[in-house]
Amino acid sequence: MKRLTRVLAVVLTLTMVAAACGSDDDGGDAAPATTAAPATTAAPATTAAPATTAAPAPAEKSAETSATNPLGL
Repeated sequence: MKRLTRVLAVVLTLTMVAAACGSDDDGGDAAPATTAAPATTAAPATTAAPATTAAPAPAEKSAETSATNPLGL
């Protein structure tokens, strides 16, 4: 049983080494094809900032808020 385990380990190791060293059949001798650069476009026109508005008035804090939140936030 011990001998079978060792033989199996050696066979699996050799299989992994052979797979790692194998060729990928890519044929990488040819240079990659060149492509043309994409056409440039103009930047969009800028827009004016929206008008400013006044901040809303702070809301009154209810008793429920104070009871459930000890900090009163």
